[in-house]
Amino acid sequence: MTRLEVLSVVFYSMFFSCFCSLMGVLGVYISKKSRLILSKKTSFECGFDQMSTPRVSFSMHFYHFGLLFLIFDVELLLLTPFILSALYSLGFKVSVEVLMWMAFFLVLVLGLVHEYREGTLEWKA
Repeated sequence: MTRLEVLSVVFYSMFFSCFCSLMGVLGVYISKKSRLILSKKTSFECGFDQMSTPRVSFSMHFYHFGLLFLIFDVELLLLTPFILSALYSLGFKVSVEVLMWMAFFLVLVLGLVHEYREGTLEWKA
């Protein structure tokens, strides 16, 4: 590469970095709320004073179960048909792709075992 090509690559990367930084700062500035008024943050109950707190405590077990369901649901929907089609098309010969998908499945199962041993899957009232 010539010196001019190197300088142009450096210039474009610096320009891109500055542009991304400027867009990030501009996005933070635009999305910032200008005024935080307490009356706008409270819930409205037909003109009466607030009877209780508007938020109900949320159990983290719902969040954990949702994430685990999402991970294993996507894995079952997308990866299992791929593995089966690869096995049928290859005549049940093991290939690199099938081994990679099985390794990925093994990592997911090990994660599930870890969650079980940690006690995350036990429902506590």
